[in-house]
Amino acid sequence: MDTTVIIVSYKSDHLIEKNIAIFDKKTKDTPKFNTFALSDLLLVKNKKKLWVSYHEAKHAGVSDEEIHGVFLWQLRSLSLSFSHTSSTSGVKPFVFNKAKGAQSKWKKREVDSKILNLVTEYHEARRGKVLLPLVMETFILSL
Repeated sequence: MDTTVIIVSYKSDHLIEKNIAIFDKKTKDTPKFNTFALSDLLLVKNKKKLWVSYHEAKHAGVSDEEIHGVFLWQLRSLSLSFSHTSSTSGVKPFVFNKAKGAQSKWKKREVDSKILNLVTEYHEARRGKVLLPLVMETFILSL
């Protein structure tokens, strides 16, 4: 979690402007991790790259809740692609076609089981019964 510190100086307006410029420069140069790259690896079941990328995301400051949400979204899109067409699925064509292309790696029952597992374990983590980082790693390694 990042902490923002704002320093206010009444001696010089120039100093305040300089501090703001430095702060803006730091925030613009901060690299963002593309969590959707994780979902692509999930679709193709590349366990090794997904696990490494998961740790890169964690190192970049991405929360387990955010990764969990992206995984769940991708699995739900994949589940919809088994039983709907692009126009009836309710998802964007790009997402639908990506999920449709990954169907050869998944079975419908397996996808539904993974969705149920992610939702159940997330709620168990919120209740304090399990740790979400452990749940996420177990999920990745179970692919």
